[in-house]
Amino acid sequence: MRFRADMAGAGAFAHYETARGLKSKLGIVRAHIAALTPRERQVFELIVRGNTNKQVARALGCTERTIKAHRHRVMERMQVQSLAELVSLAERVGVLAPNETGRPSRTA
Repeated sequence: MRFRADMAGAGAFAHYETARGLKSKLGIVRAHIAALTPRERQVFELIVRGNTNKQVARALGCTERTIKAHRHRVMERMQVQSLAELVSLAERVGVLAPNETGRPSRTA
């Protein structure tokens, strides 16, 4: 019986450590978002919702090239390599609800 109690305690501790680590990572992501300039934040929010560079440029009244530069800087600041990673981070921190992208829902 002692062995089971030790294993249960170890499992609870591992779960606690995992949860604490996730909270820490989410805090870091939130800090990265907070460090974005207001324009980068606008670009970030429009891009993760599925808008193309051209659509974002029209919405913000600037050129597509400017949006590409902002998007590149957002990717660097958020420390991601792909748009999929950026969308995933946005969903995890609550900037983007899971079905808020421009993509159709899979439950249809």
